[in-house]
Amino acid sequence: MRLRPAAGSTADRTLDDVDARSGNVGIMVEDLATGLSTSVNANAQMPAASTIKIPVMVEVFKRLAHGDFDLNRKVTLQQSDRDWGWGDLADARRGSRYTVSKLLTLMITESDNTATNMLIRLVGRRAINHEMTDLGLTRRACTTTSAPRDRSITRSVRAPTTW
Repeated sequence: MRLRPAAGSTADRTLDDVDARSGNVGIMVEDLATGLSTSVNANAQMPAASTIKIPVMVEVFKRLAHGDFDLNRKVTLQQSDRDWGWGDLADARRGSRYTVSKLLTLMITESDNTATNMLIRLVGRRAINHEMTDLGLTRRACTTTSAPRDRSITRSVRAPTTW
């Protein structure tokens, strides 16, 4: 059931702030105790950005559990893996080799987009999307690389500090 939060509440102010923003913004707030929720553009399709890293990690862990490879497996950096959005690996020498463990760590703790792309290449986009469908997600999780490859078009977006 969708309801508007109490006037003046943090959720109400947050939704008003989202409504006032330009661009494509979506948010959903749910009270887990009652199941009541409210949203702005909850069904809009948005770029996955760094949220893609969770489905990538899920598929890597699944493949680890199946014994397809282990955390010490080395993956070689290719030019096509480079992503200037974020992370130190974008500047690493092509041909450098990193363990799956190191790539997972960089992807999650440093949000390294090149590490993400290396792991996507290791397990495959189709496998990531298939696993997310099996888990009940109705839209494709992984359609392109994690971020723009051109440093000149990347930008940082920060959440309001008033939340």
